[in-house]
Amino acid sequence: MITNFIKKNSKFMSLIKMEEVNKGKQLNLNDFSFHVPDDQVAHFPAKKRDSSKLLFYKGKSEIKNFDFKSLPDILPQGTLLIFNNTKVFPCRLQAQKDTGAQLEVFLLSLPNEKNPNCQAIVKPIKRIKTGTKLYFQEGVIAEVGDFNNNGSIPTVSLKFFSPPGVSDFHCWIDRFGQTPLPPYIKRQTDDSKNAEIDKKRYQTVYARCEGSTAAPTAGLHFTKDLLEELERSGIKSSCVTLHVGLGTFAPVRNNDIKTHKMHKEFYFIPSETFEAIKENIRSKNPIVAVGTTSLRAVESLFYHDCKSFENLSSYVDAWNETDLFIYPKTKNDFFSPRVLDGLITNFHQPQSTLYMLISALLGFDEAKRVYDYAVKNKFRFFSYGDSSLLWFKKKEMDDLKS
Repeated sequence: MITNFIKKNSKFMSLIKMEEVNKGKQLNLNDFSFHVPDDQVAHFPAKKRDSSKLLFYKGKSEIKNFDFKSLPDILPQGTLLIFNNTKVFPCRLQAQKDTGAQLEVFLLSLPNEKNPNCQAIVKPIKRIKTGTKLYFQEGVIAEVGDFNNNGSIPTVSLKFFSPPGVSDFHCWIDRFGQTPLPPYIKRQTDDSKNAEIDKKRYQTVYARCEGSTAAPTAGLHFTKDLLEELERSGIKSSCVTLHVGLGTFAPVRNNDIKTHKMHKEFYFIPSETFEAIKENIRSKNPIVAVGTTSLRAVESLFYHDCKSFENLSSYVDAWNETDLFIYPKTKNDFFSPRVLDGLITNFHQPQSTLYMLISALLGFDEAKRVYDYAVKNKFRFFSYGDSSLLWFKKKEMDDLKS
């Protein structure tokens, strides 16, 4: 009887077999492509931070639409939210060579009086070489040092020299630097009205530690009033710091994604946050990362040792590096976080490491389904776009010892 069924339905059975083969096939860069209509790319922030839409996802059977300001009613009481309190600095600068040729300099770290050296992206890079001097406003000069072509974006080392009139690099950069908007936001950043809007809105209301070259955009939806309402609703909050840099936004160039090299980023987890995480793990209350950078910071900490809280304590209250790249190797591959139950995050670019992370958390096919839903339901995409609350299954941590 079974033999007759197979003979009659051999084409159907072949399709099933082919689907299973495809699910086990290694994914490449092109597999993470999808189309976002131009009118759904957010070039400006919403009028009010918390007026954005929120996509709620909890498994295959549950996708719903909410307003972001409904978050206190959606999260279970006792949930711990983990924010990234990094602060964006205006790292985009204009410079020129002694020939008068104009250059754009994108600083990847802040120079200061004690350490005037920093890494930067210079465009067009073909116009400079080691020893080239770059001239900025108020007589500030930078000399080009070594080139680094190891990652997907080439960078250079710059050594800054300041004249006697410039005593504070931070103040100087704040005066002459521009907000580092992503390139997919198509408008003039030198427009004074928009520049003032971006300076305020491309920054979270809880930003404290300066050092990022891109905003942790999941946090852009929160207002001070909403944070207070979350607290009144029994939702707890803690912070980590991960300075957003090339590791987060550098594009993947190779079709074979496993060869992609993540740039290292610095993160810091204070003891208060570590204690709050321990408490929620023990009480089995949810832990939700606000943004992929918060997720990568927390998961990076627990990658050091997932057997003992005590062994992790040496990494707490200290700056650490991470180059954690989370992606699915096949369509059947999942990433199960060690700590987190959920993630609040925006909708990310096709072929980005951020979308690959979502695909690893939800599963490749489910991530596609969620993003298709977002497109069909007119969610706004990318940095200034709408948000999502994604729940997923984490690894059991019962074996962690105090």
